[in-house]
Amino acid sequence: MSEQTKIKELLERFVNNKLTLKELKELLSLTDGLEHDELNVLIKDTLDNSESNGIDDFYVEERVLHLQQKIQSIIQTENPEEQSKSPFYKKSWFYIAATLAAFFMFCYWFVHEQRDMPLAAESFAYDAMPGTDKAIISVDGEEYELSSEKKNVVFSKDSLFYGDGTPILATRESKTLKIVTPYGGQYQLTLGDGTKVWLNAGSELTYKSNFGRDERSVSVKGEVYFDVVENKNMPFYVINDDQRIKVLGTAFNVKAYPGDNQVTTTLERGALEIKSNSQTHLLKPNQQLIVDTETKTSEMLHVDAKDVLSWKEGVFNLQGLSLEECMKVISRWYNIDVYYDGPIPEITLGGKMGRGVRLSTFLHFLQDNFEISAEMPSEGKLIIKSI
Repeated sequence: MSEQTKIKELLERFVNNKLTLKELKELLSLTDGLEHDELNVLIKDTLDNSESNGIDDFYVEERVLHLQQKIQSIIQTENPEEQSKSPFYKKSWFYIAATLAAFFMFCYWFVHEQRDMPLAAESFAYDAMPGTDKAIISVDGEEYELSSEKKNVVFSKDSLFYGDGTPILATRESKTLKIVTPYGGQYQLTLGDGTKVWLNAGSELTYKSNFGRDERSVSVKGEVYFDVVENKNMPFYVINDDQRIKVLGTAFNVKAYPGDNQVTTTLERGALEIKSNSQTHLLKPNQQLIVDTETKTSEMLHVDAKDVLSWKEGVFNLQGLSLEECMKVISRWYNIDVYYDGPIPEITLGGKMGRGVRLSTFLHFLQDNFEISAEMPSEGKLIIKSI
């Protein structure tokens, strides 16, 4: 059996929810070295000839979640020795899952909703690859670039080290520590009290070296997810220019990018107390507070926190986003400057997209589904206009 035939067989089993963990490993191994265009063609062919006809968006999203759950099962069942030997651990499992899932979703749209429309023939002079794990730590103004090969940084009371125990530097005498993820970067860290933090692209987290001893307070810019360790005697505070969040032990997401004119806080579990514009707001799970930094007004919404937090698992949730909102997200993740030739097209997007796909894949999707033209005249520059 040829390699391509085997891949098609495994893809067919995935589409029909019959893929075992062993077969998933084999599928990821076989597709690991493929160019995205090659994989795209194989997935399109699988969907076009699949036994499952009449599938809808819900079906595709369910397959995405199913794939991620299977990958999580692999991580939990393999011991550290197997992980260190396995080539699969050279990449993030969820990164691969989101990429593969995104190809399925794009191909579904192309094959089942746009069957009579040819794919865009236009090629781009330049492309942009998705972001990676990268960040810079500043200790009293002195900067240290973190390794992109390491997946976590642990901040102890007097030192910094990677999740595997590799030391970075001592911080006993330092006063201020800051971790910055540039555009095109993300990073995970663990604070001295055990609190876990994920920083999205273009984000900052700053705190004092006495964190966890005298107080637990951090300031943020950009988008940051916190899973806070409970300590009733020492509340955890998250501060930005427009609000102050008090936490005992909970998990939540803060989005406070400069220039966005909004600060959005979403609670996943536990409870939050937010003080903003002389008002106090109490959040329950799956509630979201949006503070307008210009009008000084606020709005409380009920949301599905998992959709808001999908970025942390390697997935863009595009549901309900305007093109302008979406391109802000795209700009940060692919580290590009976005310009508009004429008025910004008024469209509303939907669905999800893996954060592991190339920018050109998304641009073709816009062109074929919304008649939005995209040009990349130079590296890092994107021009958007209606066709």
